[in-house]
Amino acid sequence: MDKLLLDTYALVEITRGSDKGRRALAEIKRASSVYTGSLNLYELWYVVAGESGGKAAERTVLAIQNLAKTVPADDDISLIAAKLKLAHSGGKIGAVDFITAAAAMSLDATILTGDPHYPQIPEAKTKML
Repeated sequence: MDKLLLDTYALVEITRGSDKGRRALAEIKRASSVYTGSLNLYELWYVVAGESGGKAAERTVLAIQNLAKTVPADDDISLIAAKLKLAHSGGKIGAVDFITAAAAMSLDATILTGDPHYPQIPEAKTKML
């Protein structure tokens, strides 16, 4: 697999050391480049802090930043995400998912996830855990 973009689902599974997290790490080893979105880091920090506290969240985010390049939600990605949301507004897909999809599209990367929302955005390539 060429480029991967890790969404929040994959990041959480990796940090929990689950079976899906181990599968994600195996996919990462095969990737030529690994990315995550700045808003995925925001969601990861929130989840880990809620479960284990702020210091654990900071350590976790730092570890992920060492594993993956962070893609900011810049103007171009935000506008692509808005167009995706308009095209697929019938479902209950959150803004961060659209921004993540737009980031992956801008990189020609595949989203690594277990989130059932991404297959509803056919413009984005997805690999389910």
